[in-house]
Amino acid sequence: MTRADSDEHYVLDLCDEVLGSAGSRQHRFDWLLGDPGAHGRRVRLPVDSFWPTHGIVVEYRERQHDEPIAFFDKPERLTLSGVHRGIQRRMYDERRDHVIPEHGLRLFVIRASDLDSKPSGRLRRSRDADLLAIESLLAGARTNEPQPHPLGGPDGVRELSVGQLLRMHADILRELRRRGLVRTKNAPLGDLAEYAAALAYGGVLAKNSKKSFDLIARDGRRIQVKARSVDRSTSPSQTFSIIRTLDFDAALFVLIDSETNAVSAAYEWLPADIELRGRWSNHTRGRTIRINQLGAAGTDVTALVSSGWLQLLSVIDSLDGVVLPDPGATHADGPEPTQ
Repeated sequence: MTRADSDEHYVLDLCDEVLGSAGSRQHRFDWLLGDPGAHGRRVRLPVDSFWPTHGIVVEYRERQHDEPIAFFDKPERLTLSGVHRGIQRRMYDERRDHVIPEHGLRLFVIRASDLDSKPSGRLRRSRDADLLAIESLLAGARTNEPQPHPLGGPDGVRELSVGQLLRMHADILRELRRRGLVRTKNAPLGDLAEYAAALAYGGVLAKNSKKSFDLIARDGRRIQVKARSVDRSTSPSQTFSIIRTLDFDAALFVLIDSETNAVSAAYEWLPADIELRGRWSNHTRGRTIRINQLGAAGTDVTALVSSGWLQLLSVIDSLDGVVLPDPGATHADGPEPTQ
């Protein structure tokens, strides 16, 4: 079956009819990128169709986007992201869901279950019924004004003073703390990475007083988490925050892509690796690890940590306004390992 004969093409034709103009099929944006390839190059991810005059994107997601299907997932074969195609597809869908609205565009996701479909997920192509369904799904889309950005658009913050930005930052941190996602007044990335790691490792967070480790994994190991944000301009010689003690069983180093809000790399190092490869500073009385050292030692756990990060993002989306419990709140001296 060619793309022109596919259910996707049929649905997008109906969207063209509803919107009164032809969308740009398989459109690619400079800011919507896949994971780095073997040589570090990041390919622009396509969207099913984009209508510039309406400021909207439509994605038609078939069954393989929402449930495991071995034929499409190829679980025995890993992609360059270190996961099989099914996990990568869900990672990229999550990326589209977050990045597209951040750029002031409205994203409409259409599934077979929204239309007249068979139990197999294929469409019956009942044109009149499907057209009515799509008109309902795209209600309000026939306008030239994109969905308002919560901060007035990506460029809106440029109009704010430094004081306004700092107050906004404080308000955001306060709300993240109220929801139980951030445990300190520091930038939230480190706290969110710890929470995602606890989900990935099936563990519990340690009390903030535990300076040497951040969580205890399900297997009882004490894990120190170091995370930092990176983008295309980040120098590979940049370092993670200082490590002043090696009193843990493993250190988890996590890189979060600030453009896609996804885990770009995660490695687990032993204390011996850090002692051997870390740069000691007499001034800070600790060791630092550069981001370009990650692949030189340890174990690549990118897929594992990505799963926890995606789970964390879904929790934030689905529990908007709900306070999450502190996983380590019931432990007086830090959480006990799970046997």
